[in-house]
Amino acid sequence: MLDKKIKNIFLIAMIFISIISFFVVLCCNSTIETRYLCLLPLFLIFGLLVYLLANKNSVMYIGSFIIIVSYFIRMSVAPAFMAIGDYFSTKSSELDYNTAILFMIYEFIFVFFILSFLSKNKNINAGKWNESTEKSENNENIKFKVNKNMKLIIFFLIIICTLFCFRYPQILNSFKFGVLSNSDLIQWQKKYNFSLNSMPKLIFYMISWCIKIIKEVIIFIILLAIKNKKNSKFKFISSLAIILIGSLISDDTLAQNLYFACVYFLLLTEFYPENKKKIYIILSITVGLIFFYGLISEKISDYNYKETAYNIANTLQVYFTGVYNVAVSLKLKVENILEIIMGDFLRSIPLFKTFFVNMQTSTTVFCSYINDEYNSQIVPSLGQSIFLFGKIFAPLIASLFTIITVKCESKIKKIDNYFDKFICYIIIVKLACIPVIYNGQIFLQGLFGTILPLVIISLFNKKEKKYD
Repeated sequence: MLDKKIKNIFLIAMIFISIISFFVVLCCNSTIETRYLCLLPLFLIFGLLVYLLANKNSVMYIGSFIIIVSYFIRMSVAPAFMAIGDYFSTKSSELDYNTAILFMIYEFIFVFFILSFLSKNKNINAGKWNESTEKSENNENIKFKVNKNMKLIIFFLIIICTLFCFRYPQILNSFKFGVLSNSDLIQWQKKYNFSLNSMPKLIFYMISWCIKIIKEVIIFIILLAIKNKKNSKFKFISSLAIILIGSLISDDTLAQNLYFACVYFLLLTEFYPENKKKIYIILSITVGLIFFYGLISEKISDYNYKETAYNIANTLQVYFTGVYNVAVSLKLKVENILEIIMGDFLRSIPLFKTFFVNMQTSTTVFCSYINDEYNSQIVPSLGQSIFLFGKIFAPLIASLFTIITVKCESKIKKIDNYFDKFICYIIIVKLACIPVIYNGQIFLQGLFGTILPLVIISLFNKKEKKYD
């Protein structure tokens, strides 16, 4: 994704910002319960330096990029705002924040060790990357054709979904349009819950799931059709418009919008390699604007920088599972660990989860502790590892998904058809979000709800005939 020069500049910039964050936290943090807070940016600085030295001649792929940026926000940006906003003065003093910080560092060391040295062994050096990039940019050997099998599957699903939506129009309440504020999101969640309880749950889940899959496949097909259109001057602009419209329709949180927007932009780098730099710039601006508008703009308080810093810190620690969420997860105790593991698994399977709605999951246990009736927050991967496997294995989930991410991102250049590349990008982005943004249960939901259905559609599409 990022060549050697840009990657090094990017890492140096994060190191510089983290140094500033360290001194901000050191000077502004006055809470005894969080006296270790300054260690987060400090260890991030050392981790980034090790990664930079170990991979100075290597490129950075999208999976590694997401993991590093998410840890940067979690361990550098969020602590600075927490210190400025005196964040922990209003939080429970019963939680062990210092221990939570030490566990965050424990996990971080494992993840960055894997990133630094596994990436070094698996990644390709800058010279070879340039050569392989030139070959990959000649897309004559990368093809995909929508055959009769895929057309029949999509047509059948559209008919089924249309019929059920006429019968139960409240199904459409499972989707939202645009970037919603926190208050709007709560209203949407209430409407969602009402719709869910006003009709057969199995039908609600089934049709919502089908619409989600259809939406992603249709967007892919439209983007591919635009790419294959000859003598068009507006291919690139048209593709951007389609991605924008698609990203505004979501059945999940803001993160889901960013997630698929990122995947489609990565797909455009395969379609239009000559515009790769332009695509990355547009992607960065788009993500930045959505991130600012959706997460930050509402938090700005006029004439009160401390309140603004507090609000921003609260938002960042929710989306990037910060110190407070980790401290809460350390307090979680469950009598039957196997039940939680089974709940996480069974309630991640579309349709099947209808029969296990009363089964506890790691998310419901976490949200019940913080009195979140809408289950709008998730237990961090770190906390999930601790209360499922014990404190010694705290880095287990984050480390495992980091290893899989690095393995997958090194193989994407070998894939020779666009739909499989599309699926691979979905897998990589989802995997890379697990250590900080998501957790193991969220990955299972993505695996069963999105990835496996797309893999099945791909297999059906290959069944009729080989690509030309």
